[in-house]
This record gives sequence, C-alpha cells and structure tokens, in this order.
Amino acid sequence: MLTLDKTKIFGHLIEKHVNEAAFLWLLRSQAVVQPHHGPTYIRKLEQRINNHLTGLSLNPEAAWEFAVEAANFNESGEVFVLAMLALMSGNNEKINSAIEFASHDKETFKGLVSALGWAPDAYVNVMLRQWIESNDVLHKHLAVVACSVRRMDPQLFLNHLFNDSQHVKNIPLMCRMLRLVGELKRHDLLHELKKAQRHNHKDVVFWAHWSALMLGDQSSLSGLETYVMAPGPFQSRAISVVFRCLAQSQSWEWINKLIKQPGQMANTIIALSVLGDPHGINWLLARMEEPVHAKISGYAFNMITGVDLAEKKLVLTQAPTDDDIEEDEIPVITGYENLPAPDAKKVSEYWQQIRHAFVSGQRYFLGKSINKNNVEQVMNQGAQGQRLAAALEYALLDGTHAYPNLKSALRFTGNK
Repeated sequence: MLTLDKTKIFGHLIEKHVNEAAFLWLLRSQAVVQPHHGPTYIRKLEQRINNHLTGLSLNPEAAWEFAVEAANFNESGEVFVLAMLALMSGNNEKINSAIEFASHDKETFKGLVSALGWAPDAYVNVMLRQWIESNDVLHKHLAVVACSVRRMDPQLFLNHLFNDSQHVKNIPLMCRMLRLVGELKRHDLLHELKKAQRHNHKDVVFWAHWSALMLGDQSSLSGLETYVMAPGPFQSRAISVVFRCLAQSQSWEWINKLIKQPGQMANTIIALSVLGDPHGINWLLARMEEPVHAKISGYAFNMITGVDLAEKKLVLTQAPTDDDIEEDEIPVITGYENLPAPDAKKVSEYWQQIRHAFVSGQRYFLGKSINKNNVEQVMNQGAQGQRLAAALEYALLDGTHAYPNLKSALRFTGNK
C-alpha cells in the first residue's frame, strides 16, 4: 500500500499559513497604535489571523517545524506564530523554545507578549501557574506580563514579588510589576509605588509615578514633569496621563513651559488634544497653516471638538506631500501620514459657527463632557486613536475602573 507523506504534499499550504499569520499580525500590530483605523478593520485582521492559526492546528507537528524555520528570521510576527503554537501544544519544551526565540530583542519579545494575550485562558493559565511557582526571573516576568495584557489580577503573587529582594532588582520585571499596579488599580500596593519613586533607575521611577497617578495620587504629577518636558521613551505616555489630571490653570503653565523646549511643538499640540480645553483652538488653527504641524493640529481639533474634518469637507482636496518638509521636522507620531490634511481657512470658518457650544476652561473629549457613558461609547465605536484615549479617560474617572486594554485581541478559540 502506498503511503503518502502529508507534510510534503501540504507543506506549501502550512508554510503559507505561517507566513500569512505572521504578516497579518504585523499589520494588526501597526493598526492598533494608529489613530485612523476602526475596530471593524482590526477585528477583521484578527479573524483572518485566527483562520490561519486554525489551519496550522490541523497539522501541529508540521506547523511547528515550519514555524521554527520562520522564527529564525527573528521577526516579531513569526515569533508570535511560534509562541501561539507552543502555548496551544502545552509542551514545555516547545514553550521554552518559543521563549528563547522571543528573548532575542525587544521586538521579538512583543510577539510572545501578544501570544500571551491572544491564546485561550486554559492554555495560558496552565503556564501562569508554572511561572508563578518558578524561581526563574524570566518566568516571573512572563507571569506578570501575561497578567498585564490580559488584565488578570495575580492577587498575593504580586505582593510576594514586591517582598522578594532578588526579583525587585531586575529592572524590566520591576517596571512591569509597578505598571500592573496602576492598570489593575491595586490600591493596597500604593506604598510599594511610593517606595519605588525613590529608586535610582529612571524607568522604575516613571512607572511608580504613572501607576500612583492612575490610583488617583495627585502628588505624583510633579514626579512626572521631567518625563513630560524632555524627549524620551516615556514622554508620550507621560503627556497622555498628566494633562488629564492637572488642574486647568496648572495645565496651561506646563503647556507654556513645554512649548519653549526645543523640538517640542508636536508634543505641545498633542498635550492640547489631551487637555481638551477649547481655549487652545485659535492657537491650533494657526498651526494648521504650517505644513509640518497641519495634520497633527487637525487631529487635536477633532479630539477636542469631535468634528470629523473629512466628513464636514474641511480637508484639503490635494494635501501637500511630506517631500516638502525636512525629515527631522516631521512629527514622530505613529500614523501621522494617514491623518487628513485640514484646510485651515475652512476649519477656522467652521469653528466660528460652533464655538458658542464650547466653554473655555472646561475639558472636552470629542466635543462632549467626560463621563462614563460617553467614553464607553467611544471605546466601542471610535477610531483607534480615540478608543485608546477613551480607555485612559475611563480608567481615570474613579479609583476602581481598571485600565481597559484596547490593544488586546479576540481570544483564539482553535479548531472546533
């Protein structure tokens, strides 16, 4: 009897599933941080990824071989696929192999983190128990990361980690522990945040102040000022939370200080969009006349007023290209190139028609007051940039709301 090697026959299909899943994951990873994509587009990408993962689950051993080969390129999408297959297998050897690939650099590690949020509860929970009980620092880190992306409360495990002198010396682990306190609103650990604010590592200090502010501790505002004013990996995140918490009068003091810092015009515009005070609209209208700041100013105008520039036909029919702008002048904001270019004259005229509906000195989010119903509606229906902002507004409404993870994906259900 002739025996057929299914791997050889269907190998090209399996390889295609691996490559397509990795590529689509990359598209999704970009979409969730860009302002213009909506939840429908993102969910369609996720469903397509899940379809490829289902195809791989039909022949898991062959899929694993192709995924390992692809992971050798050290790309985050390929590591995501490998990590998903490893977690779904429940095989510790494969999971450790995926962890090894993921540990190549920060980008490949993102693929593993995504898989920890994407895989079904049952598979992740098994590993969580093992990692929590392990003495390995990396395993502890993965346990905290999994809880973070899934917004799961590890309860006493987190308390015990803070009391472990060995693990708190690991900076990446310590930062993620502090971050998790704020994400989950663990008020019982505020004292750990206060202690960490005196740490000698700037990353630890940032997350200690960020989480304390998420818990409602206004005294942490001053601790974040340095991160707001100076370029660095935490500046954008600091601006996003600080200008939602400062008193209006102090907000304008900080904005006036920020704008005086070299190269901080784009971040000042973003700060205004976060503040939501229509008092800054006229200044934004002037920035719309500057090609380098036009798009981001239009975005800020939308975030404050809720006016859809494209829908109201307030955009340039022929937008200027970035070729006319010096490369070092282009705002370093994800998705900048996809924002509409406002017609400054038309936007100014439209503002004169609606300005009576806005009160200077009050905060607005997409033209509405900031309350639970309004931000929940945006989280469900808005474009991704709006949804991410709404999630932070929601978390800051009171001391009990956990910080929703709107970059998280639909859980993979596997082959049914």
